[in-house]
Amino acid sequence: MTLTLLRHSCSFRKRNQHNPTYKYIIITLSTDSNECDRERGVHYNEDCHECINEDPGYRCICDAGYKEDNAATEGNCIDINECLGKRGVNYSVGCHNCINTGGSYMCDCDEGYELHPDVKSCIDVDECDRRLYDTDNCHTCVNLIGGHTCLCNDTYTLDTNNNNETCIATIDPSKQSPTGSSVGIIIGMVFALFLLIAAAVAAACLIQKRRRAEKNAYTSAKVPDEEKMKPNEYEELRGLVTLSTTTFLTLRTSHQNPILISNLLRSFPLIFGPVFGLSLGETDIDECAGERGENYAEDCHTCVNTIGSYTCECDDGYELDSATNQTCI
Repeated sequence: MTLTLLRHSCSFRKRNQHNPTYKYIIITLSTDSNECDRERGVHYNEDCHECINEDPGYRCICDAGYKEDNAATEGNCIDINECLGKRGVNYSVGCHNCINTGGSYMCDCDEGYELHPDVKSCIDVDECDRRLYDTDNCHTCVNLIGGHTCLCNDTYTLDTNNNNETCIATIDPSKQSPTGSSVGIIIGMVFALFLLIAAAVAAACLIQKRRRAEKNAYTSAKVPDEEKMKPNEYEELRGLVTLSTTTFLTLRTSHQNPILISNLLRSFPLIFGPVFGLSLGETDIDECAGERGENYAEDCHTCVNTIGSYTCECDDGYELDSATNQTCI
C-alpha cells in the first residue's frame, strides 16, 4: 500500500523500512511562492482587496459592492454596477436617477426632492416648513409630495400658469374701470332706496287697510272677514323690509376687490352685472366634506381641500401619486 503525504509539483519515492505495511512513502516538496506575503500591485493584483494564497496562484476576497473577476488571469476585484439592475431590487425604489460609483451608487433627484443623507434615495422637500415658497402671493401653503400648492383668500384663485403655487386676484384692480364701479354703486344705492320706499308705501297701505277692517268690525259687531285680514301680509312686508335693508348694508366697494352686491343682483335683472362691472362671489366645493370614494378618491387617506380641487395626506409607508396629487400609493 502507498501513502501520499502531500501533493506538490516535485516528488520521489522512498522505501519504508520501519513499517512493512506501507511499501513506499511518496514525499513531495512544495515549490509554490506565496504572493500574498509579498508586495501588493507587484506580486499580486492592485485591485485584490484581500489576497488568499493558493497553489498555484492566489484568489481574492472582495469588499461590498465588488465581485471577483473570474475572467482575469490573476485574481482581482471589479465594481458591481447596481444601476444596470432593477429599481427596487439592485438599487432603492426611492432613487429617481441612479448614478454608479465605485463599490456603490448615488442618486440624482427630481425637482421638489432632495438627496437622503445615505445618498441612496430621494426624499420630499417640505417647502412650507422651510418657507421655500412665494410668501407674498401664496396665502396658505400646503405641502405636497414633490411640490406644494396654496389656499387662497376670498376674491383670489390659484394661478394655473404658475403650477398652482401662487394666488392671483379674480379681477385685476388696475384694470377695473373706476367709472363703471361708481355707476354700479349709484345704481345699487338707488335700487336699495327704491326698495325702502316701496316697503314704506306697502306698510302705510297695510296699516290703513287694517284700520278700515277694524272699524268695520267694530261698527258691525262681528269679527273681521278672513279675506280682509291675511296674516301673511305682515310676513311679506317684513321680508320686503329685511331684503331692502340687507341689500343696502351689504353694498360695498374696494380698490383691491370687485364690487360685491350679491343680494342686489338676486333681486335685480342679471344684465346689470356685466354692464356695470359687477361680479358675484364664487364658492368652492369642499370635496373632503363629501363621502370617500364618491366625492374624493378611495385611496386618499386624509383629504385636504384646496380651491377648486383637493389633495391628500398619506399614511406612513405611502406617498402621494405625483400624477394626480389625489391618491396615495
